Amino acid sequence: MSGEIQLDHIQLRKLWDALLDAYPNPADFDRMLFFRTGRRTDNIASVGATFQQRVYDVIVNAQSEHWMQDLAVGAHKDNPLHASLRAFVAATFPDAVDMVGATVTNVDPTSAYFLREDRSLVFINRRDLRRGLQELVKRGSGPRILAVHSDLTRCGKTYTAELIRYVAHQRQEKYAYIDLREEISLGNGLQELVEQLGRKLGADIRTIPEKESLTARWVKNLVLWLLDQVNRSQSFWWIVFDSINQVSGLPNDVHDFISRFARQLEEEFDPACRLVLLSYRGEDQLPPDIGLRVVQDYIVNEPAPEQMRDFFAEQIRQLLDGDADDETVTETALALCDAVKEKLSALPQDRRPYAISMTIREALRELEASLVEDLGEGEEAENEPQTG
Repeated sequence: MSGEIQLDHIQLRKLWDALLDAYPNPADFDRMLFFRTGRRTDNIASVGATFQQRVYDVIVNAQSEHWMQDLAVGAHKDNPLHASLRAFVAATFPDAVDMVGATVTNVDPTSAYFLREDRSLVFINRRDLRRGLQELVKRGSGPRILAVHSDLTRCGKTYTAELIRYVAHQRQEKYAYIDLREEISLGNGLQELVEQLGRKLGADIRTIPEKESLTARWVKNLVLWLLDQVNRSQSFWWIVFDSINQVSGLPNDVHDFISRFARQLEEEFDPACRLVLLSYRGEDQLPPDIGLRVVQDYIVNEPAPEQMRDFFAEQIRQLLDGDADDETVTETALALCDAVKEKLSALPQDRRPYAISMTIREALRELEASLVEDLGEGEEAENEPQTG
C-alpha cells in the first residue's frame, strides 16, 4: 500500500503529534513500525536521537521514500480508536479509514484484551463481568442495571470502570462516572451530584429542579430531569456510580435518588441509558423487585490457564499475520503461560493481583522483541551473498 501523496508542513506536524500521543512508549512505536510496515526505526532514525526526533525522522523518510500511507494507516490499524490518528487518516486516506472502521465495529468490545490505545493495560479475567455487560449492551427488554459485587479491597474497580468506558467508547456511546466516596468526602450532597451528572451530559444545570421541602418529591423531579437530559442529548449513556458500598453515611436523599433512578429505568420502554453500580453489596441498597443483573468481580485469583493460553495464542497469530501452524502457536502460548506463572509465584500472595496485568504485558513485549529479532536474522540470511 504505497502512496505518492506529499504532505505539507501542517499535515506533517499533525501526524507527528498524533504518533507521539498514540505511542508514549517508544518500544510500542518500534513494534508497530516493524509489524505494520516491515521497517526498523533504528535503520531510519539518527543515532542517539530522542524519541521525538526518531518519530520525526521516520515521518520524513516516509515522505521522501513514498510510504506515508503505510505509516499512517499502519498506526491507525494499531490504534483504531485513537481520535487524532483516525482524524488524520480520514482526511488524508479516507478509503483506508473506512476499511479500518469496519473492522473495529465488528469486534465485541466486551471481549477486548487491550483497553488503552497504547496497549499498556491487559484485561483477561472477569468473565462474569463481561457476560453482564453483554446483556446490558442489548437494547429492548433486557436488564438495564448492572450491580458489580466486589470485595472492598483488591477488587480491581479501576479496571472495571475502564472496561465500561472502553465499551461505551467502542460503541460510540457516552460515559458518565461519579465516585460517591470522593464526592461525599468533599462534602457534596445530592444537589452537587446531580449538577456533576448534568455537566457530564452537557445539560444546562440552571434547569435542575429546585430543592423542595418534601424530599421525596424533589428526588422524583431530579430523576425525571436527569432522564429528560439523557433523551435530549440524543446519545446512549452509561452512568456509573462507584464506591456505592464504601461510603460511610451515604445521605438518605442520595440513596433514594439512585434507587428511584433505577426504578425509573425499569419502567421506561427503552431508555437510552444503562446504570452500573460498583462495589455493590446487595443488602438494602435497591428494592428487591428491581431487575438488576448482579455480577461478581474479583481479581484475587489469577486468570484461568485457558484464558491466558487463548490470549497469547491470539496475539501470536496477529503478530505473525496468521503465518504459523496451530501446534507452534499452542506451544509458544503455553510457554508464555508458564513464564507468567513462574514470575507471579515469586511474588507475595497479596501482591499478585496487582502484578497480573504487568507480568502478562512484559511477557508479550518479550515475545514481540524475540519475533523482531528472529525475523531480522531471517532477512540478513536472505541478503547474504550466495557462493558455490
